[in-house]
Amino acid sequence: MPDVHWHLRRQAWSIREGGRVVGHAASIALRDVTFRVSASGVARIRLRQQREVVAHARGVLAESGPVPDDAVRVRFDPYRAPTFTLPDGSPIASAALVSFLPDGSCWAVPVPSECPMRSVLVALALFVTAAPAGAGELWPQHDSGWRYALVVPAGPGRERFGYVDAEPARLSGWTVTVTCGLQDSRTGRVLYRLVGRGTSNRGASPGFGGTWDWGDGRRGGSFVVTQSMRNPEDLRLRAEFTALDCPRRGMGDLSTGD
Repeated sequence: MPDVHWHLRRQAWSIREGGRVVGHAASIALRDVTFRVSASGVARIRLRQQREVVAHARGVLAESGPVPDDAVRVRFDPYRAPTFTLPDGSPIASAALVSFLPDGSCWAVPVPSECPMRSVLVALALFVTAAPAGAGELWPQHDSGWRYALVVPAGPGRERFGYVDAEPARLSGWTVTVTCGLQDSRTGRVLYRLVGRGTSNRGASPGFGGTWDWGDGRRGGSFVVTQSMRNPEDLRLRAEFTALDCPRRGMGDLSTGD
């Protein structure tokens, strides 16, 4: 995976792979990021009062785009702290997504903590048990397949999409294929796409949810689609996804997938 650090003289971001600089960029984005700092390097800087590269961000190259609304500024100053820090001075060791901008600033979407995701995780817990009495009034049931599609704006000229395609599982619930990514809102051209597989089920709350892993073995996320017993025929439904590459939440469409 590439390492990224700010090149002070070039006023650009240096991209390093295998310990060798392979290029420079005015802006770049990484996902699944870890922030790395050499403790001995920080000590040398403080002792000699001379700059050197002792810190970088390592992650997977991602599609560059507008800085997400929930991103926070991240800084590294070896004279203030031996770690990358958030605006309140607390350390940050990893991030779900980092945007490196032409002005030398670094903006990160922190890895979701237990508290912000609690509502989704609690809701998801309701879908790991067998379907309760009365759930039969809601479609789909375990003997039929379905498709859920959610598309939301993702900056000028772009849309983020999340599709869940389900087939009945052997015992109960469904096996699902989850497809998420980014597309051009004008032409529909897919800019990037990730595909994963997992399982889904109903539970004590009206609706259904599930979890999946991406095709490359990385952990994917979870999703929850909410239904209403008052309007069981509604196919325009609210959903939430926890994976960064999927839409966070919104109103999408449930169909047979045909």
